[in-house]
Amino acid sequence: MPKNHLTRAAVLLGTGAALALGSTVVATTPASADTPGCVTKNEFRKVHKGMSRERVQRIFDNKGHQTYTYWISGDHYSGRDYRACRHPQWSLVSIDYLNGKVDSKFAYWG
Repeated sequence: MPKNHLTRAAVLLGTGAALALGSTVVATTPASADTPGCVTKNEFRKVHKGMSRERVQRIFDNKGHQTYTYWISGDHYSGRDYRACRHPQWSLVSIDYLNGKVDSKFAYWG
């Protein structure tokens, strides 16, 4: 057998043995935010309506700056602005929240 087939077989057998013995195989992934302190277009695209503010914070690795907050008929509306990584002095990333969940998002990449 060629060397790469032997390696692949050994990995498969090792994984099967670990699972048979009740061990857990854990795959590690990098943190969501690749640029702490600012938001990239890729990070912005990961945010969707209905996500919690905490999840957005983990994706952006940034709490942002609260721009407004108010209550109407028992609903809590708030908005946060975040610093964009590309041309931060001319760019804007803004998320609107309704009851702690993403209601809308906007970005201008200057």
